[in-house]
Amino acid sequence: MIPADSMDIAAPAKINLYLEVLGSRPDGYHELDSVLLPLDLADRLVIETAPSRGIAVECPARSDLDGEANLVHRALTAFADTLGAGAPGFHVVLEKRVPVAAGLGGGSSDAAAALKAASTLTGSPLGWEAMLELASDIGADLPFFMGSGPAWIRGKGEILESPCAICRICRSSSWCLKCRCPRQGCSTCTTSFIQRR
Repeated sequence: MIPADSMDIAAPAKINLYLEVLGSRPDGYHELDSVLLPLDLADRLVIETAPSRGIAVECPARSDLDGEANLVHRALTAFADTLGAGAPGFHVVLEKRVPVAAGLGGGSSDAAAALKAASTLTGSPLGWEAMLELASDIGADLPFFMGSGPAWIRGKGEILESPCAICRICRSSSWCLKCRCPRQGCSTCTTSFIQRR
């Protein structure tokens, strides 16, 4: 059973149904035009508040993802810094199910899930726009993962549009997705096929 000062949250993977890189931006990101779809495949995070300020991130199956190197740590640190002196500490246990370095957005999704949980656990002190801006400062995929459904994204990923026709089809249909991810990791996952069930 999860205590009242804790939250169990899923962090879904995503797939780019369409992606066009339109060029480089002065901030080091790329200008994108893409349709993203969340998947059922998801990591699981259990987040609890702590009375003293500080962030701890544990990933029992992947010790290389423990601590400050994890994007979850960066997200919660940014959240606590935004709240200021009254911010609690956070302890996170991360169960990885999404392959690492597979282009499925696992790290970004984990960070967004941590932000959403931290906001809920602290009584949602920041408005939605402030949370999206905070997410965007941490990573390009995070604004998408702050939502819960398919989206058309532009900019570096911070401009989210209402679901387009293909997203409505995806949301109302059952699909089977198979991906092949090389052992050494890659920035995008090679999709072997998408098939309607």
